[in-house]
Amino acid sequence: MKLSGSRFDGLFDAARIQTADSIFMREASFRDIRLIGARIGGSLHLRKGNFAGDFGLTSASIVDELQLNTPPGKKSDAAAYGQPRWSENSRLILRNARVGALNDTNNSWDRVKLDLVGFTYDRLGGLRATKDSIMAARPKEWLLANWLAKQEGFDETFIPHPFEQLAKVLRESGHPVNADYLLMAKLSHLRDSPSTSTLTKASLWIQYVLIGYGYRTWLAILWFLAQAALGAWVCGRSPPGRDMTLSERFWYSVDIAVPVFNLDKKHGAIDLSQGCRAYFYFHQIAGFVLISFALAGLSGLTK
Repeated sequence: MKLSGSRFDGLFDAARIQTADSIFMREASFRDIRLIGARIGGSLHLRKGNFAGDFGLTSASIVDELQLNTPPGKKSDAAAYGQPRWSENSRLILRNARVGALNDTNNSWDRVKLDLVGFTYDRLGGLRATKDSIMAARPKEWLLANWLAKQEGFDETFIPHPFEQLAKVLRESGHPVNADYLLMAKLSHLRDSPSTSTLTKASLWIQYVLIGYGYRTWLAILWFLAQAALGAWVCGRSPPGRDMTLSERFWYSVDIAVPVFNLDKKHGAIDLSQGCRAYFYFHQIAGFVLISFALAGLSGLTK
């Protein structure tokens, strides 16, 4: 279906349309478009189109590409390519839609609001896409700020699926670091949501600080080393501790922080001052909590 260069001032309603071919809307002007439940056997081309209102693709299926833009094959072709032009009131509604590939450039989403709930896609990049132009190659901060955060109600409502879908495709396309970043951002999104309970917020803050929600369990090692160093310093404030070497004080601190092990039986016989003993009660509890969170992160429970 060729609509390139067309102009529609009212509603263009083609709900549940079925075509084995592609639909071309290049350099066309539309106000509101309704392609709800459409079945498109080829691609949907939006390059250089003008869209002023709602573009509804709820429950639509596009076998090949949703093509917002694609880099020109050579410099002489540049004039024929360009991103869609969205107005300040534009919404691209992709709720429960499915496409084979998402083909865009980094300015394809300028100004438009998105609905990505239930939106699924198999690949990022399509016709003429390069390793540098596809969404997967963009900085992880761009993926969050310029795509996921453009969803309506993003600041008020926890919307997990778009994070999970993008992370899944990123991991499958060889970008595990960006995938983990977005899954962490999903949990931060839950933590910051107004509808999240205070108890859940507190739990998520603790997970974030101690183990990065389980995606940065190495943080637990840093916290443990810091705790062991602090314990060694406190041990040295007590008369028995002053008679110990720095190494002995450090391993005493480690032994107390890991209650399931007994590195040296002599550590249990050390009679610290009352103030130091009070600290090491806390020290032992903190060590148990830290180790528990680290194990939960490694097992995937916090993810």
